[in-house]
Amino acid sequence: GFPNWNKLVEQILNHLNEEHPSDSSPINFPYYINALKSGSKNVLDILEVIDNGGYKKEVKTMLYEIINGIDYEGKDLTNQKKLWEISDKIITTNYDKVLDETTPKGIEVFSNDNPFQQVQSIKGKPFLYKIHGDITNPNTCILFKSDYEDLYKGDKSNTQTLRNFILK
Repeated sequence: GFPNWNKLVEQILNHLNEEHPSDSSPINFPYYINALKSGSKNVLDILEVIDNGGYKKEVKTMLYEIINGIDYEGKDLTNQKKLWEISDKIITTNYDKVLDETTPKGIEVFSNDNPFQQVQSIKGKPFLYKIHGDITNPNTCILFKSDYEDLYKGDKSNTQTLRNFILK
């Protein structure tokens, strides 16, 4: 029931087009909608145009509404349950709630804005680490190139945690 990247960005573009018609926006949203559908522009390039146009905050709100509006009731979560059978330590780039729905009791769920839990996870505690954010706080969700750059530049706790996992 989740939109793939193209469908997600198409939903975002359609919403932005409705809210900001071409005559009132520096971005020609119909052009990018068609370019996405035809494959002449890729999702990441379009997201960068949206970010540069100053729509980041609005898009993060839309992302929250789209992903938070997905109903898990009756969905087959067998694969997610199997992941927990393999390991009680999972790192994901997904910010949705699918893995949360199947997380066993006693396992901490945290994202890139929680240095305390990052340190705890390195100590061996079971965890679900949402490295690219959690939809409960859309500001932590990594969607734009600028988000990636902010998350991984410098020697932040997120980078240190990843380094520690890789070196173990």
